[in-house]
Amino acid sequence: MNQWGRRNVEITIVQWGSFNRSAEILAGRTGFSHCRSMLANIRRQQSGSNTGVAKL
Repeated sequence: MNQWGRRNVEITIVQWGSFNRSAEILAGRTGFSHCRSMLANIRRQQSGSNTGVAKL
C-alpha cells in the first residue's frame, strides 16, 4: 500500500446504515483501536440524539 501513495477520491453515500447495527458489530471488535474509536463515536452520537438534536 505504501507503494501506491495517497489518493483523494469522491464518494457517494447510497444508503445510510443503522447506528444500532454498526454498534452491535463493532462491540465484538473492540480489540482494535480504530473499532473502539468508531464505537465510542456512535455511542456519543446516540446519547446526543436523546436531547432532540440530531448530530451528523
